[in-house]
Amino acid sequence: MRKGFLGYACLIGMGLQVGCVPYARYDELAAELERSKQILQDLTAKYHQELLKNKEGGTKEVLVQQGISTEAYDALRRENDRLRSRVADLEFTPEDIEGMRALGVQRDESGALVLTEEVLFPPGVADLRKGHLPALDSIAELLRTKYRDEAIIIEGHTDDDPLRRTEKLYKHNWNLGYERAKSVLEYFNQKHAIPMDHFSVVTYGYMKPVAPNETEEGKAKNRRVVIRRGGKLGA
Repeated sequence: MRKGFLGYACLIGMGLQVGCVPYARYDELAAELERSKQILQDLTAKYHQELLKNKEGGTKEVLVQQGISTEAYDALRRENDRLRSRVADLEFTPEDIEGMRALGVQRDESGALVLTEEVLFPPGVADLRKGHLPALDSIAELLRTKYRDEAIIIEGHTDDDPLRRTEKLYKHNWNLGYERAKSVLEYFNQKHAIPMDHFSVVTYGYMKPVAPNETEEGKAKNRRVVIRRGGKLGA
């Protein structure tokens, strides 16, 4: 890593959230929401099972039978709604990428922006394709205007194929994912003058696939850069 990246770029390591305060905050929040959703789903399933067993029982009676107060049930629902709202506050909206889909920009179910290797990079390397990159230019304009006061997290993801042709350059997929994310950061800074300290960089290598790595189509989907909102700067 070059000296100029110290302080705002994540260090490479297992889990690869080291030094990424905005990303850690997002990741913890998303995990908290998943836990809350699971508890609520389990509780709701129990509730409906009891209703089926005892068709005469009302909501309150069923909850009492389960040893759960209606207040606790309602509190869990409110907490779930609160967490869901907080996660939604960190999503890019569908309107944000109007006109960008034709450029290869996707929005995943978590509300992050996704660009595949095909859009940005030649196979196996971290240098951006030469020439005009309209997908990155459009995203940069969005970041400079609507989200200019927010931290932005850039993630690098790869497939699980060992590096062969470029192993001497990157050694491992973890490094390739990091270098690709960093290339996107540098593009935003050097071409669009978005300050470096607005960004964090993280690599997951092949650890967070979105498709099976057993097929070429799945591998192509996994080779991607993901851009997330990280909340207000300094928050």
